[in-house]
Amino acid sequence: MASLAPGDGAELALRGSSLRIQNLTVAIDGKTVLDDIDFALGSGSYLVVLGPSGSGKTTLLRTIAGLLDPVSGSIIVDGQDVTALPPWKRDVAFVQQIPGLLPHLTVEENIVLAAELRAGLARDAARSEAWQLARMLGIEDILRRRPGQLSGGQLQRAAIAVALATRARILLLDEPLSHLDRPLAEQLRNELKRLHQATGITIVHVTHDQDEALALATHIAVLIDGRLEAFDKTEKLYFRPPSKRVAEFLGHNVFEAERLDPGRQGLVSLPPEAIYIHLDGGYKGVLRSLTRERGRVVASIETPAGTIRAYIHPLDAEKLTTGMQVRFDVDWSLAHRLSRNT
Repeated sequence: MASLAPGDGAELALRGSSLRIQNLTVAIDGKTVLDDIDFALGSGSYLVVLGPSGSGKTTLLRTIAGLLDPVSGSIIVDGQDVTALPPWKRDVAFVQQIPGLLPHLTVEENIVLAAELRAGLARDAARSEAWQLARMLGIEDILRRRPGQLSGGQLQRAAIAVALATRARILLLDEPLSHLDRPLAEQLRNELKRLHQATGITIVHVTHDQDEALALATHIAVLIDGRLEAFDKTEKLYFRPPSKRVAEFLGHNVFEAERLDPGRQGLVSLPPEAIYIHLDGGYKGVLRSLTRERGRVVASIETPAGTIRAYIHPLDAEKLTTGMQVRFDVDWSLAHRLSRNT
């Protein structure tokens, strides 16, 4: 796979645009799917939109792309209201969950066509751009193949190359890693991060996978039931969730602190990374389950404060058995006080 460095995309004239979503409401078949969505994203940001299935994530992308009309609200790109513009005039490129390359054309022909029709390049310049993008994404060896001859990872990279060939300033990605096996998904995740660093393009990426979001995003939005429950810089949102609902969605432990530690008070959220199982821990609990989750093990510990989740290394998990008493410590500096009204 090709390695990207900052600046590698400069010769491709790629850059990002700011994006403002203003009081956006979208309905499908009379049912409200997005309700008063409002946020502002700076140029060159990488936004990951998190949410459960049916929360409106893909609808948001399709509306930004111009494939759905909102009931109300505005979509503003670099200060220009594009809400009423057709998709090809928005400076936005949309890579769908199952990429839709033209099946009768080779990968190179798909990229060249996008560069000609959307970026207005002449044929020779479009071919040159296709090869530059192919080198950037490590797909030079598949340029002569048709989409039906590609693996899932190759198809996603080819679709991203086609999107970049349009010279759009905002790239929309709908669950780009969801149909890939874990090693391939992790490889493409790393490539997306390098691509963003190299080009500075603004990216809006939809997923239900928290780890994906934490690895890639400069900003995270949380959509639940069509409403924007949270929007902020990644670390701030993860370690300081604005509500109990968001904290629980992120997989945090939410409990009354005094039930675990009489010296503390209040409803708190505590990420699983803040719990450490070891022999000399200051707190006690009973290990109720060990579950493998994306290369790590989640330990569920029954405590006076309820069931608490902790991340542990798979090798450490081999020393544990369900039903045993365990001791653990808590990094209280990672605890975040929540309002009981949220």
